[in-house]
Amino acid sequence: TREMSLYCHMLYALLEEKKESVFTLDQLRAMLIETERYYVPVEVKMISELLSSLHATGLIVFLNNIHTPGNSWIVSRKEVLLTEINGVLFAPENFKQHHNIASNTGIITLSTLSRLF
Repeated sequence: TREMSLYCHMLYALLEEKKESVFTLDQLRAMLIETERYYVPVEVKMISELLSSLHATGLIVFLNNIHTPGNSWIVSRKEVLLTEINGVLFAPENFKQHHNIASNTGIITLSTLSRLF
């Protein structure tokens, strides 16, 4: 719908102007509440739908935690995952976009991660 598209544009503009690259859904909600420049609904379900839409277009990465939505991750700059994260990236089963992994360690290989982007 037009309203959804407008909200997506406003939300993406807010994410782009922030210096941070990684947020939780709760942090994003706090930013939306304190800003008056962008009107985007602050209900968790609506924000999740908007973030899922932005994720589907490839603009951001949204790791939706269906059990604790406030702890869902939003990565506004995807290159951060490949260049700035040092360590091991895990894929917990409760993330909606969980990918099957060959071992039981939960470690995602760089080749698998690269294909996602």
